[in-house]
Amino acid sequence: MLAGVWIVMAGVIMRPWARFVLGAIVATAIIGGLWGLYAYGVATGRNEIQQQWSAVNAEAKAQAARDEAMATRIVSDTAAALSSELANLKIQHTTIHRTIENEVREVPVYSECLITGRVFDGLNQLLAETAAGDAAGATAAVSGDGTAEKPGNGYAGK
Repeated sequence: MLAGVWIVMAGVIMRPWARFVLGAIVATAIIGGLWGLYAYGVATGRNEIQQQWSAVNAEAKAQAARDEAMATRIVSDTAAALSSELANLKIQHTTIHRTIENEVREVPVYSECLITGRVFDGLNQLLAETAAGDAAGATAAVSGDGTAEKPGNGYAGK
């Protein structure tokens, strides 16, 4: 009966609640150790990444400074060359008298005429009658089928 209730551990008899407490302590120690290792790894990785970033950032700043110095040198050299060229220019005042010639060139553009022959004849007839001062021709209209409509020609009202 003693073996069922009491546990012998390293020569010491332990009660069941003591075994639970000892197990909780051991589990807590293991979890704490693992958490400590994790935190150490995170801190180490963060420090390494920070060092890499700092090195890249320092190199980028140095490159920017070199680029700025080069741009300043190029601008000053260009300004010096331009000022020396401008100093060498001789201003000459000359009046030029010439005849201005204008040439107008017209290029014909051909396109397809969408008006049928009957409509074209009707329009020409209408223009001729209008120019002659004919009162009936002034009111004439062109119908949808291409024939000129005016009173008395047999097409009106159709």
